[in-house]
Amino acid sequence: MIETEKYLYDLCHNNHMQDFNSFDSFILSLKQSEKAIIVEGDKDKAALAKYGISRVYTLSKFSLFKICEMIASNYDEAVILTDFDKKGRQLYSKLKKNLEKVGIKVDMEYREWLRKNTRISHIEGLRRNEPEIKGVKCNSEVG
Repeated sequence: MIETEKYLYDLCHNNHMQDFNSFDSFILSLKQSEKAIIVEGDKDKAALAKYGISRVYTLSKFSLFKICEMIASNYDEAVILTDFDKKGRQLYSKLKKNLEKVGIKVDMEYREWLRKNTRISHIEGLRRNEPEIKGVKCNSEVG
């Protein structure tokens, strides 16, 4: 099992994953957290702004290096909400690796909750009314 899969398996099966029982609780937790949030573009940022979520950095405005530098100088933790397509997964991996190199803890729980519990494939899909929820349960296929 690769390291990320093991981490996700442990999160899920040891009940460490955030217990968001609804989309509203997910949004409230993200809004109240003091973590930097990184998204791919302006539409993604606008989708989060609709719910009053700030502290959002877009990759379309800054280089990967500049984003990591800005976050490292202002935050201890970050949430990466890139899309769930191939490009988004690649950006997530690069960002996570680079943020961790500069000492930033990357919180994977928000991204994983969205991936497992909604039908959105792109973060900008959050700007539509509450996205369809799949049901809050752990994926037992990991491992």
